[in-house]
Amino acid sequence: MEKLIQMLNSIAPLSTALQTHLNSVLKRNTFKKRSYILQAGQVSNCIHFLESGIVRCFYDRDEQEICIWFMDAGNVVISVESFLRQIKSYQYIQAIDNSITWSITYTELHDIYKKYPEFNFHRAVLLEKYYVESEKRQRILSLNTASERYALLMETQPDITLQLPAKYIASYLNIDESYLSKIKAKFAS
Repeated sequence: MEKLIQMLNSIAPLSTALQTHLNSVLKRNTFKKRSYILQAGQVSNCIHFLESGIVRCFYDRDEQEICIWFMDAGNVVISVESFLRQIKSYQYIQAIDNSITWSITYTELHDIYKKYPEFNFHRAVLLEKYYVESEKRQRILSLNTASERYALLMETQPDITLQLPAKYIASYLNIDESYLSKIKAKFAS
């Protein structure tokens, strides 16, 4: 929880009362490798802060997994539409390796917004950060060649990329594994 509190304090200092309240409502979760934080059809009732591990988010289309993002420690993990609208998710969020998160429920989070209005600033900063990252990710995937997408992934998320199975990277880049192997070989030479 300390890393989450540090991250929030880096946005703006938390009041003692708010920090105490967060300590009382945040729940520690452990997810084993390949276990699901959220499955399609479930309502995302919690927002998670990833303390350790790596997770991925994907869609399942005709039994083909389509990766849309990867997150490592220090990031917020959420099915945005499902959490914010409290509707069934179309996404799966899965731990790629053993992971620890700190979570807060939708209801608890909204209670904090009411009781501690200063927390709305943290909310705005985080929404802005992840919205910009989402748009940037979409632009990269839409406007660049497969080689350029791989290079940008290696540049922006090198630690994650080196730990991921090739099938996840290929899915994220929207290419097949054999083509990814050729791209990797080209970059290695």
